[in-house]
Amino acid sequence: MFVAAAMVATANAQTDVSGMYDGTLTVTVAGTATPGTQDTIYLENSEADGLYKMSIKDFSFGGIPFGDITVDSIQATEADGVVSLTKDGTVAGPVPSSVITFGETTVTDNALSLNLSVSVGGTLDVAVSFEGTKVTDGGQSGIASLVADQAEITVWGNEMMVRGAAEYTIYNTAGVPVQQGVADGSIISLDNLGGGIYLVKAGNRIEKFIKK
Repeated sequence: MFVAAAMVATANAQTDVSGMYDGTLTVTVAGTATPGTQDTIYLENSEADGLYKMSIKDFSFGGIPFGDITVDSIQATEADGVVSLTKDGTVAGPVPSSVITFGETTVTDNALSLNLSVSVGGTLDVAVSFEGTKVTDGGQSGIASLVADQAEITVWGNEMMVRGAAEYTIYNTAGVPVQQGVADGSIISLDNLGGGIYLVKAGNRIEKFIKK
């Protein structure tokens, strides 16, 4: 499964392309492409520094688990309605001797075309491409059509995403609300929570998670 969260900001881009994109992921290993799979990529921008970060959760290729990938400090520029996302240099991957290169990536009319490459040990090259459409809270791609008891709650590390519900509330083990807010399909930070076990309620759905 490939889940990617990407954050992109810009001094020049006027369109906010943060959000969730559903589409098809294709992985090419040593020149051989695997059949495309349905996946989701998350894009989130940072209001503090105007940059985006991309996170890929539980990425694997050829049946080999690779782990989470994070690319931050992604810049965005816009021209003729096309937002281009760029990242200079490379970043370290989640396994030893692995390097991530963020390639040509654009967003046009809520359609994301993303490319990146993974090098492992300098001998194995993996190319990743994704074509998807933004899921918006306006219902263009279906968030508004989800009913409360079909809400989807995803928690990874210090972040959470809620789809299909207007609001969320997080409770500690004593049943005391410790965080709540609007669930608009964007990535929700859990940095303010201490380590422990929590319950999150969105619509009629309740999930338990552990914050480390």
